[in-house]
Amino acid sequence: IEPTYSLMQVYALQASDTVYSISKKFNVCLNDLIHTNWVLRHRSLFVDLEKHPIFIPQTQPCYDSVTGMSIIYKDDDGNLLPTPRVLEHLIYYGGWNTDLAEYFNVCINRIVDANASKYDEKGNANYLGFIIPIDRPPCYDENNNQIFYICYNQPVDFEAQYSLFNPMPSVDINGVYCYDIKDPKIIAWNQNKRIHRVEYGETVMGIAHKYDVPYPLISVINGLDINNTIRVGQELKIPTPVQAGDAWWLAILWAFWGGVIIVFIRNVRSYLRQEKGTDK
Repeated sequence: IEPTYSLMQVYALQASDTVYSISKKFNVCLNDLIHTNWVLRHRSLFVDLEKHPIFIPQTQPCYDSVTGMSIIYKDDDGNLLPTPRVLEHLIYYGGWNTDLAEYFNVCINRIVDANASKYDEKGNANYLGFIIPIDRPPCYDENNNQIFYICYNQPVDFEAQYSLFNPMPSVDINGVYCYDIKDPKIIAWNQNKRIHRVEYGETVMGIAHKYDVPYPLISVINGLDINNTIRVGQELKIPTPVQAGDAWWLAILWAFWGGVIIVFIRNVRSYLRQEKGTDK
């Protein structure tokens, strides 16, 4: 039988790439990417293989464009679903191996914790694949050196006196304000990607109050119209709460929306005057 070939896109590997970042870039599942490119099985080789050609297989989309979560096409029994479904977690369907941490640039203990309930008392799997927690700081830098960080329940200014904090910041393993242990002045990560699914009866102002962020920020980041129209099931990106240093940006946003509202009111008044003149 003569072999058949199909054209595949080629990507030049960069030293700062991870297998996961490549899979997200081209919306290709991690296991398909690794199966097609043997060199990706060990991320530690990336530095020596900079500019190495990577072949991108032609497969169905693996990630949802809005949430970044996994798209599944089959149920747990392997039957094809009527319509693809977006999972609440990122799932890797390949086998378990210690390289998973490097593939996704996530600390291995986070992956272990996320899958603590994968097996029941009899050793049967409760779900297929492995949950990958991607909502935490990266575990490796671009040179493949592990990053050690510490997280708090609130922003911390290490140049200020701790006695001035009210309340005092506390270390929180799930905190969203994380700093590099080697240099605490460096912010290793903060949570800046939150998604809210709109429910019946909700408004932008109500959602903004729930997350303690000004509603113009939600309007701008999601490209909403002047009436802030939203629909049930719509997924909104929620920005991080505004800090003191962002006050100028917030003032610009309020000024912008204030100007839009003023123009809208003027247009309405002008329209009403014209209608009144027509009635005469």
